[in-house]
Amino acid sequence: MRTLHTILCLLTANVVLVFGSKFSDHYIHDYVKDGRPVDGPFPSSLKNMPYMCYQAPVKGPCNYMQVAWFFDVVRRKCMRMFYSGCGGNENRFASERSCELFCNKNRRI
Repeated sequence: MRTLHTILCLLTANVVLVFGSKFSDHYIHDYVKDGRPVDGPFPSSLKNMPYMCYQAPVKGPCNYMQVAWFFDVVRRKCMRMFYSGCGGNENRFASERSCELFCNKNRRI
């Protein structure tokens, strides 16, 4: 398993920029297929989470860069990303707090 240690990591075919992160080649795909949790060894704390929280973060195809937040199922917390202003998916929130409240309801903020 190769781990990337960079300030800006490029993830997935759609390219997501994340600050100071470590991601493996398997990343979210170990737990998720087509945006849904897979059967098998899976942390029980994630099983009842809304489906959009399992989606890999997607920057989108446009050129505008705004800070957004996505739920990282591997770290089990919300992380900052840059959103292009169009496209993307439902795992995108305007604030860390709204992301945590939606995807990580059992965690105190």
